[in-house]
Amino acid sequence: PTEYTMVIALGYKKMNQIRQQKFEDAKRKGYRIENFVHPSVVDESVAMGEGNIILEHVTLAYGTKIGNSNIIWNGSQISHESQVGDYNFFSVDSVIAGKTVVKNNCFLGINSTVLGNRTLEYATLVGAGAFVKENTEPYSVYVPARSICLENKKSTEKGVHRSDFNTLENLICEMIEWIFHL
Repeated sequence: PTEYTMVIALGYKKMNQIRQQKFEDAKRKGYRIENFVHPSVVDESVAMGEGNIILEHVTLAYGTKIGNSNIIWNGSQISHESQVGDYNFFSVDSVIAGKTVVKNNCFLGINSTVLGNRTLEYATLVGAGAFVKENTEPYSVYVPARSICLENKKSTEKGVHRSDFNTLENLICEMIEWIFHL
């Protein structure tokens, strides 16, 4: 094991526990686990553990700390002075604002956002498009508000595009009429 290194490229099944188990097994056997980091990503101000996979166009801002065996997909942003624990999965374009703490085994879905100075506790799941504005509890699940289709309204009709409204007040009135069929 001392003459070989490895990359553990396993996804988020069972809230990253399978990747955690493989990482810990490899370490017990004496393997060194490599980071796989796209060359556009890291600067000297980022402290990083072992076994991380960080893809292209990820922003790791000043003072960021990354633990072990995290997977961070392209376009994700981890803002200044944030701390990411171990065995987390950041889907495409997920964002955590500054001074946020992500504990272990969390999952952040596509285009999810976490407000700054918050803590995601162990095994928090943030669904695609969700916005987290509070500290979480262990094993909590966050999903976005539902998108609705405006029935009897076509995208080409007057009143659908923002430029068709004279004022914000008219926009709000039109939306209320669409939703409640007034």
